[in-house]
Amino acid sequence: QKVATSLLEKGYVLGIASGYRPIQKQIALIELNCENKPGSATCNPKENRPQTCILRHGARSCPHTTGRAIDAWGVTDENGDRNQCIMMNDCIADKQACRNNPCQKAVIDLMIANEFCVLDSEPWHFEKPKMSSNCNF
Repeated sequence: QKVATSLLEKGYVLGIASGYRPIQKQIALIELNCENKPGSATCNPKENRPQTCILRHGARSCPHTTGRAIDAWGVTDENGDRNQCIMMNDCIADKQACRNNPCQKAVIDLMIANEFCVLDSEPWHFEKPKMSSNCNF
Protein backbone atom coordinates (compact mmCIF):
# COMPACT_ATOMS: atom_id res chain seq x y z
CA GLN A 1 0.00 0.00 0.00
CA LYS A 2 2.78 2.43 0.93
CA VAL A 3 4.61 1.73 -2.35
CA ALA A 4 1.39 2.20 -4.35
CA THR A 5 0.78 5.51 -2.59
CA SER A 6 4.35 6.51 -3.45
CA LEU A 7 3.64 5.71 -7.12
CA LEU A 8 0.61 8.03 -7.09
CA GLU A 9 2.45 10.74 -5.17
CA LYS A 10 5.02 10.82 -7.95
CA GLY A 11 2.24 11.43 -10.48
CA TYR A 12 2.33 7.92 -11.97
CA VAL A 13 -0.27 5.22 -12.35
CA LEU A 14 0.07 1.56 -13.22
CA GLY A 15 -0.87 0.69 -16.79
CA ILE A 16 -1.45 -3.00 -17.44
CA ALA A 17 -0.89 -3.78 -21.12
CA SER A 18 -1.34 -7.54 -21.00
CA GLY A 19 -2.23 -10.34 -18.62
CA TYR A 20 -3.66 -13.77 -19.36
CA ARG A 21 -3.40 -14.72 -23.04
CA PRO A 22 -5.26 -17.46 -24.86
CA ILE A 23 -2.93 -19.81 -26.71
CA GLN A 24 -4.00 -18.37 -30.10
CA LYS A 25 -2.86 -14.90 -29.00
CA GLN A 26 0.47 -16.33 -27.80
CA ILE A 27 0.97 -18.06 -31.16
CA ALA A 28 0.25 -14.77 -32.96
CA LEU A 29 2.87 -13.02 -30.79
CA ILE A 30 5.41 -15.78 -31.50
CA GLU A 31 4.85 -15.29 -35.23
CA LEU A 32 5.19 -11.51 -34.83
CA ASN A 33 8.23 -11.54 -32.54
CA CYS A 34 10.27 -14.69 -33.24
CA GLU A 35 12.19 -16.10 -36.19
CA ASN A 36 11.31 -19.60 -34.90
CA LYS A 37 7.99 -21.40 -35.01
CA PRO A 38 5.81 -22.08 -31.94
CA GLY A 39 7.14 -25.08 -30.00
CA SER A 40 10.79 -24.44 -30.95
CA ALA A 41 13.49 -24.64 -28.30
CA THR A 42 13.89 -20.85 -28.10
CA CYS A 43 12.63 -17.60 -29.56
CA ASN A 44 15.22 -15.88 -31.71
CA PRO A 45 13.67 -12.40 -31.64
CA LYS A 46 13.17 -10.51 -34.87
CA GLU A 47 14.87 -7.11 -34.98
CA ASN A 48 13.49 -4.70 -32.37
CA ARG A 49 11.03 -7.30 -31.06
CA PRO A 50 10.90 -8.73 -27.52
CA GLN A 51 11.65 -12.25 -26.37
CA THR A 52 8.46 -14.29 -26.39
CA CYS A 53 7.58 -17.57 -24.68
CA ILE A 54 7.58 -20.01 -27.56
CA LEU A 55 5.22 -22.67 -26.10
CA ARG A 56 7.97 -25.30 -26.14
CA HIS A 57 6.01 -27.50 -23.74
CA GLY A 58 2.51 -26.22 -24.54
CA ALA A 59 0.32 -23.62 -22.84
CA ARG A 60 1.38 -24.64 -19.33
CA SER A 61 4.97 -23.60 -20.07
CA CYS A 62 4.29 -19.88 -20.62
CA PRO A 63 3.60 -17.33 -17.88
CA HIS A 64 0.95 -15.41 -19.85
CA THR A 65 -0.95 -18.50 -21.05
CA THR A 66 -1.16 -19.72 -17.45
CA GLY A 67 -2.31 -16.35 -16.11
CA ARG A 68 0.83 -15.88 -14.00
CA ALA A 69 2.21 -12.81 -15.76
CA ILE A 70 1.33 -9.25 -16.57
CA ASP A 71 3.05 -6.64 -18.69
CA ALA A 72 2.87 -3.32 -16.86
CA TRP A 73 4.10 0.16 -17.61
CA GLY A 74 4.38 3.38 -15.72
CA VAL A 75 1.93 5.98 -16.95
CA THR A 76 1.99 9.68 -16.19
CA ASP A 77 -1.27 11.16 -15.03
CA GLU A 78 -1.09 14.91 -15.51
CA ASN A 79 -4.40 16.76 -15.53
CA GLY A 80 -6.24 13.69 -16.76
CA ASP A 81 -3.83 13.27 -19.70
CA ARG A 82 -2.24 9.82 -19.47
CA ASN A 83 0.89 8.79 -21.34
CA GLN A 84 3.11 5.74 -21.06
CA CYS A 85 6.43 6.89 -19.55
CA ILE A 86 8.70 4.87 -21.80
CA MET A 87 7.85 2.87 -24.89
CA MET A 88 8.63 -0.81 -25.49
CA ASN A 89 10.97 -0.07 -28.42
CA ASP A 90 13.04 2.23 -26.19
CA CYS A 91 13.16 -0.48 -23.51
CA ILE A 92 14.24 -3.12 -26.03
CA ALA A 93 17.00 -0.81 -27.30
CA ASP A 94 18.33 -0.03 -23.80
CA LYS A 95 17.03 -2.21 -20.97
CA GLN A 96 19.14 -0.45 -18.34
CA ALA A 97 17.81 2.98 -19.32
CA CYS A 98 14.32 1.47 -19.16
CA ARG A 99 14.96 0.15 -15.64
CA ASN A 100 16.40 3.52 -14.60
CA ASN A 101 13.52 5.55 -16.02
CA PRO A 102 12.05 7.05 -12.81
CA CYS A 103 8.50 6.17 -13.80
CA GLN A 104 9.19 2.56 -14.88
CA LYS A 105 11.48 2.10 -11.86
CA ALA A 106 8.57 3.12 -9.62
CA VAL A 107 6.47 0.39 -11.26
CA ILE A 108 9.25 -2.19 -10.84
CA ASP A 109 9.60 -1.22 -7.15
CA LEU A 110 5.82 -1.48 -6.69
CA MET A 111 5.63 -4.92 -8.26
CA ILE A 112 8.63 -6.29 -6.34
CA ALA A 113 7.16 -4.91 -3.10
CA ASN A 114 4.06 -6.96 -3.93
CA GLU A 115 6.12 -10.14 -4.46
CA PHE A 116 6.19 -10.16 -8.26
CA CYS A 117 9.48 -10.88 -10.01
CA VAL A 118 10.57 -8.93 -13.10
CA LEU A 119 12.21 -10.44 -16.17
CA ASP A 120 15.82 -9.39 -16.73
CA SER A 121 15.11 -9.23 -20.48
CA GLU A 122 11.80 -7.33 -20.19
CA PRO A 123 11.56 -4.63 -17.50
CA TRP A 124 7.79 -4.53 -18.07
CA HIS A 125 7.07 -8.26 -17.54
CA PHE A 126 6.11 -9.39 -14.04
CA GLU A 127 5.29 -12.87 -12.75
CA LYS A 128 3.65 -14.22 -9.63
CA PRO A 129 4.47 -16.93 -8.86
CA LYS A 130 7.81 -16.97 -10.65
CA MET A 131 7.92 -19.28 -13.69
CA SER A 132 10.86 -17.95 -15.72
CA SER A 133 14.43 -18.62 -14.63
CA ASN A 134 15.50 -15.05 -15.50
CA CYS A 135 12.74 -13.45 -13.40
CA ASN A 136 14.22 -11.78 -10.32
CA PHE A 137 13.17 -9.82 -7.27
